[in-house]
Amino acid sequence: MAKKKTLPEIEVLDLDYNLAELPSSQHRAGLVGLVLMVQWLKRQGTHKGICDVTRLDGRGATLRINQEGLAALFDEMYAASIEEVEESKLRTKRNSNETHPPIKEVVKDVVRRGKTETKTFYVYPAYIPRGAFLVDLDPTASGDKGVWIKLWRDVIWNIFRGIPATRKPFEDRAEGKPTKDAADVWANLILPSDYLIELRSTYFIGAQDVNAENVSFKDRARFRFLLHFWPYTAQVYVPAVSVVENDTKGLSPLV
Repeated sequence: MAKKKTLPEIEVLDLDYNLAELPSSQHRAGLVGLVLMVQWLKRQGTHKGICDVTRLDGRGATLRINQEGLAALFDEMYAASIEEVEESKLRTKRNSNETHPPIKEVVKDVVRRGKTETKTFYVYPAYIPRGAFLVDLDPTASGDKGVWIKLWRDVIWNIFRGIPATRKPFEDRAEGKPTKDAADVWANLILPSDYLIELRSTYFIGAQDVNAENVSFKDRARFRFLLHFWPYTAQVYVPAVSVVENDTKGLSPLV
């Protein structure tokens, strides 16, 4: 019978990060996101446990944290709500033509190409990531809604967390369910600094179980921890197409 793994008894952890040691720009963006998130939490003055940036300079940062502080950090990072959204089509069940019944139907007048037509919208419940400090930075925000924060939320839900199974941290918190993701991360962080864990595409773009050469994707636990935070510093924008004029004087926007 295999012995049960015994975790070291560590109450407070100091995670020291230097930019030069981080393996990718995505990890470095994650360090920035972590610092911004911790600073924002401190300004709120409501977080529990220990969660402080004790060093911040041009070379990196140091995070001092305990398990309670980590849980509070994750609760804010993955905070979400359940709201009603209007959709133009009935939702269908996966791999089936059977539809999900909506909460209700709403009939509205819609103007298209200068003509008004009556259209039916179907109201469904939807999980909406909050976005932490990004809501405060949206100049168009009214309450917790705004043009830019909506764009960020759509990117999270449809691209970074496009696979339904990867949305569980948000969904559990929206539903008020117990979570264990912070406890799992803590159990990895308190192990030796070179401890390796799986690197999944949920956290790192393009990661696979194994590549074509049958080499598995792994990362140090303390490095992968940073990848939880990088979406909070990723630039979100609406792309526009431009062409260079023949006289090379500059760009002429098409849209």
